Amino acid sequence: MNENIDRQWHDVLSERNKLRVDLEALADAVRRYHDDHHDGAARWCDALPCRLLFQPRL
Repeated sequence: MNENIDRQWHDVLSERNKLRVDLEALADAVRRYHDDHHDGAARWCDALPCRLLFQPRL
């Protein structure tokens, strides 16, 4: 039984790590898009992708 729980926990952590890598890749892609298409700091950009990724949330 412990083996099954350990395996499930390992699977959950592996999936979380894959999602984190995917999100980091997405953030890098949006940063590159911003750098190629917009002026100024990404944090203050009014374009929707930049706002969603870079502006702080309350």
